[in-house]
Amino acid sequence: MKVSPTAPGEGGRLTALAEYDLLDTPNEEIFDALARAAAALCGASVGLITIVGKDRLWFKAHHGLAGVTGAKRAGSFCAATIAQGEIFEVSDARSDPRFAENAMVAGKPHVRFYAGTPLVNAAGVALGTLCALDPAPRTLTAEQRAGLAALADAVMQQFEQRRRLRSDQSQINERLRLLSAAMDATEEPVTITQVSAGERDTDKIVYANEAYLRSK
Repeated sequence: MKVSPTAPGEGGRLTALAEYDLLDTPNEEIFDALARAAAALCGASVGLITIVGKDRLWFKAHHGLAGVTGAKRAGSFCAATIAQGEIFEVSDARSDPRFAENAMVAGKPHVRFYAGTPLVNAAGVALGTLCALDPAPRTLTAEQRAGLAALADAVMQQFEQRRRLRSDQSQINERLRLLSAAMDATEEPVTITQVSAGERDTDKIVYANEAYLRSK
């Protein structure tokens, strides 16, 4: 089996990919819906959102491919797609020597048609692909290719939103860590109390520093 080319700057690409924390994450309905839309748009039975790792593919979303969550990167359609940097289409993989021995072509689901487009961030880094696959050979129309690119943009918008939320939470956690460290460093007892809503309820201590705990 031929090995797919590695995109230039692969080390930087993997570093950028790590910032999005996508590999091995649970399914999310929004991505499943976008994978279904890609399959429907292309008239294909399978739609995938694939994250391209160092030596493997992780299917962040997979429609029409039950029980499969990933594949080897070497010799894959998706690795070739990110290396090319634009929409990549294979009308009949059986007659293409680059993919004839691919496990998904030689065995189930017996892929013949593949169309994928890179998922590229604002810095021009390809994180993976949005693709459609089918056991019947075919060729996309210009409208379908444009639609696939538009869906890829929607996937990247979701990736970016997810990354920003993760970054914001990380900053909040770091500030809380620093605040906690500062309060633990003081010799004065410090507590943070949640005030009760009703007159009969008691206030609840949600944080107490080391000095306060030692005083009890």
